[in-house]
Amino acid sequence: MHLLTISNLSFTYPTGIAPVFSSLHAVFEQGWTGVVGPNGSGKSTLLKLICRDPSVPEPAHSSIDGPDSRIYCDQQTESIPAGFSDFINAWDEVSVDLMRRLGVEYDWYYRWNTLSFGERKRAQIATALWQHPDVLALDEPTNHLDLDTRNQIGDALASWDGIGVIVSHDRSLLDSLCSRCLFLSSGSATVRPGGITKGIEQEQRQHVEALRLKREATQEARRLRREAQRRTETESRSAGRLSKKKIDRKDNDTRAKVDAARLTGKDRRAASAARLMRERANGATE
Repeated sequence: MHLLTISNLSFTYPTGIAPVFSSLHAVFEQGWTGVVGPNGSGKSTLLKLICRDPSVPEPAHSSIDGPDSRIYCDQQTESIPAGFSDFINAWDEVSVDLMRRLGVEYDWYYRWNTLSFGERKRAQIATALWQHPDVLALDEPTNHLDLDTRNQIGDALASWDGIGVIVSHDRSLLDSLCSRCLFLSSGSATVRPGGITKGIEQEQRQHVEALRLKREATQEARRLRREAQRRTETESRSAGRLSKKKIDRKDNDTRAKVDAARLTGKDRRAASAARLMRERANGATE
């Protein structure tokens, strides 16, 4: 119950051409996991799939296993959050503390249309935290907010002890909250420890290392191809030596040498070595 596991997730929107995800695998643990990637990489879609949001169809032949209690907080705040009325009327220790920390007022339910975006966002997040689902997914919780409001929300989220998944362009929020980040790219995912800054640094180090390995592999492939060519030429000469077609029938000494070469298998070893080297060169190129 302390893990959310995604297995073999492939997803394409009904009106889409290219898949959003292809055989994606990921595991979300307790604490906050940031979801990072370029626009269009499927960050919001992944959160909606995790929380079974009705706006996206359920993927076939995939599994998202974990606790049943899940809440998704959309970027938009036009609608009153489900459970907001219960939250402001609960008068329990948790609701009172959240209202104080996030500055939520009791009359906000009745004048929702007059609230600012930041006030609605604080109410949305306070309600979700009070409901305390096993899985909480937040989509850009601090977008378009001033610094004080971002700090209020960040402080409230820091006390979260369930499985948290967050999409955000707020680097300071991801660095302060997340113990790991899921980097989305071309339909696949890579988990890196720490916030987004550490994750990007690790990604850059891996990229530099990959380039180094590619250069070394290219050099090795070239060396092996040269060696394979040299041994192929040796094999060709050996094949010529093993042939008696151009030897005079009366040249018994030369014919005897060819027979000796055939018996020892020396030239056959040259052919085998050339074939092996060609295979190694092909492998290095791959």
